[in-house]
Amino acid sequence: MWGNPCREKGRVHPDAGGPPSPPNHQGVTGDLLTDTPPWWREYSHLGDLYSSCPDDESGENRTAIWQIIRNGDAVRGPNSLLRQVMELAGASRDADAISETTGMFKAMVDAMVFFGKGTKPHLNYSTAEAVAYLRS
Repeated sequence: MWGNPCREKGRVHPDAGGPPSPPNHQGVTGDLLTDTPPWWREYSHLGDLYSSCPDDESGENRTAIWQIIRNGDAVRGPNSLLRQVMELAGASRDADAISETTGMFKAMVDAMVFFGKGTKPHLNYSTAEAVAYLRS
């Protein structure tokens, strides 16, 4: 898979198209793959908004944005936009408010950078590594 929005956390293989996503990142959807078999290859680039989603507050906000773009849904699910706004409004401690606000800001900046690059991190995957793997 190249740029898989359902990529399981910790599953990534490098390719010549760009630097790989950190292994502690995952796909952007709320419906991630689990227990993928060892032969399953996931290619994900650092900066690919769809397949390189951090498992933190900014990742939750990316998922909320994804749900709106993909499904037109801003109210359902644990990482919906409504839930993110409720978390921000209900942050009872200063540390919670800072974490929520920082996550929201980082998700917006990451999206602007991604689309500012013409979505290049999602489009420049190399197929050579996958072909070599299948031939082996």
